[in-house]
Amino acid sequence: MFSALVLVTFFSFGASSHDLGRVVGEIDRVEYSGGGLVISGWACQKGYNKPLSVSLYLGGSMERGQYPVKRTKASRVSGDSIRNLCGTHITSHRYHFYLNYEEMQRYVRKKIYVYGISVTEGTGRRLMRSGKYRVGIPYMRYTDSTLLRRNLNTKPAVTFDDNYLNLVSLSAGNYALKARYIPFVKGSERIVKSVQLSRSVAEATLSYDVKFDHDFEFVYGGKLHGLGGGGQASGCLPVDPKSWSVRVIFGVEGSVSLYAYHQDRVERCGDGYRGDSSFKFELDTWYRVELFVKLNSDSNNADGYIELFINGAKVVEKSGLRLTGDNRVAINKFKFNTFHGGSSTLWSPTKNVYAYFDNISVREGRKIYGLKGFECESKNNGIYSGVGACCSSLCGACGGAGCGQLNGESEACCTSEILNSAPLCSYPDQMAPCVL
Repeated sequence: MFSALVLVTFFSFGASSHDLGRVVGEIDRVEYSGGGLVISGWACQKGYNKPLSVSLYLGGSMERGQYPVKRTKASRVSGDSIRNLCGTHITSHRYHFYLNYEEMQRYVRKKIYVYGISVTEGTGRRLMRSGKYRVGIPYMRYTDSTLLRRNLNTKPAVTFDDNYLNLVSLSAGNYALKARYIPFVKGSERIVKSVQLSRSVAEATLSYDVKFDHDFEFVYGGKLHGLGGGGQASGCLPVDPKSWSVRVIFGVEGSVSLYAYHQDRVERCGDGYRGDSSFKFELDTWYRVELFVKLNSDSNNADGYIELFINGAKVVEKSGLRLTGDNRVAINKFKFNTFHGGSSTLWSPTKNVYAYFDNISVREGRKIYGLKGFECESKNNGIYSGVGACCSSLCGACGGAGCGQLNGESEACCTSEILNSAPLCSYPDQMAPCVL
């Protein structure tokens, strides 16, 4: 029990008498990091000059009688803006929860709630944005050493919990992500996600299928997905040796280019690289996009290399890049980025428009599979082995340890034993012919 005298020393006079003692805060970050999931934000009790206790609930709220999964203190540095909101003298109001792989498995798809615990009353107050986020899919342990895969052959348990993305059925047993591009003052509203790869590498190939809807408007252009490393490398932020990115650009009338935030960039908002000027995306047509990124061999060496292939044909390449400025920052993120813009309404579509994405994967090394990979994965709902075998769902169902952890469960991967059996994908009691 606090005495009145103690309470006076704990509270500052920066908060109004109306707000004094009210618990406030929010969840402002939920993202993959370090092999798990980070949930963080800020919390305080108005005018109270000590860090607040916060509790994490997953799958059910405090009001429903659930027990907290984790507890911590909002004692990390938060800065002056939050201090002013809290009306305190201290600048330590941030909290941080971490879920490891096993915890993510246990709570996958569960809604995330955080409560600040009132010092004076001992009760919990739900922080803003509680219930908005869900625990995502744990890092995948792919039996074929893929760094990331979202093939969506069967409806996955979780994709992105987002107002701009919907999982839609294309045909029996096959799904794709439908992206909605909403006009706003700088093009279209930003769809920006960052997914950690299962491990960091120096060379990688990102592959995905894309289809722009029949009435999609390219306008002046915008962003498509890419690869990156370290922190945020976008949004015209200054050069950071610990951050870099390479993304695909769609341009006027469906033209294509690459766009890089590297250590020696000329443009403040990233350098663009055009290639084959004859290629243009056509509407209502599926394309296989493959982006290869090779990092510079040392932070001081400008020998990084990037290539872009559409349906197996090279359309852009650029050498002599110093992508990373820190030897510890490799390729470790898939950047699901797509939007128009841009810095003005000149980049904005006239209405909501749509595009579709499917068969997303990141593999170590230079793995350009082109139309064979597209035929296997897009048309036959398989996984292309890279050595001529298209592993269908029956074949993939025989996969070894780890297959059940994929989005499509055991249908989503092939073991090395299956791959080595080409030209037939076979396994005891299971057989499916390869189509390539």
